[in-house]
Amino acid sequence: MARIAGVNIPTQKRVIIGLTYITGIGPAKAKEIVAKVGIPADRRVSQLTDAEVVKIREVIDQGYTVEGDLRRNVAQDIKRRIVTCFVAVDAETNDIVGFYTLTATGIALDALAPEMAKKLPRHPVVPAALLGRLAISASSRGKGLGAALLVALGLVGNRMVGRFIQRTHISILVFLVLVVLIILIVLVILILVLII
Repeated sequence: MARIAGVNIPTQKRVIIGLTYITGIGPAKAKEIVAKVGIPADRRVSQLTDAEVVKIREVIDQGYTVEGDLRRNVAQDIKRRIVTCFVAVDAETNDIVGFYTLTATGIALDALAPEMAKKLPRHPVVPAALLGRLAISASSRGKGLGAALLVALGLVGNRMVGRFIQRTHISILVFLVLVVLIILIVLVILILVLII
């Protein structure tokens, strides 16, 4: 077995698949790493030379946050409330049936199209919300839970919102700003309900 980033990579797997055993590396990043190192896509881990393993380690160390560093960063972000995870639980079985993660982000004003930027405040970075991941358990797929989680998130209330966006071609940034406002309104309402 090759040991990369503290993880034993199974030797029978293709390198692209084997690299996904490392936390923080998915299929796209694995393909990117293999291309940077210059390894054929169909090569198996058992066929790697020691020099190729060293090159893979160097590429990962230089450009990717994986395993312990990634876990530490995520834990710190959760403690600082930079990232929040919302979980849907089945009331009868107490099983987790879905979740989504939400994080605050920003978009550089100068990275936006001029016609979009002129409508926004003159801050160097425009605040936005980023939906990091939305997942539904296999047993709950096809039951509308994904749509329900999006409604809870405030991204999509119903099909009319989607049609409105398609018809008027609202920019994604403006849409995200609206989402942040909706989330803030929902939080204020929840706080008021809890106080009363």
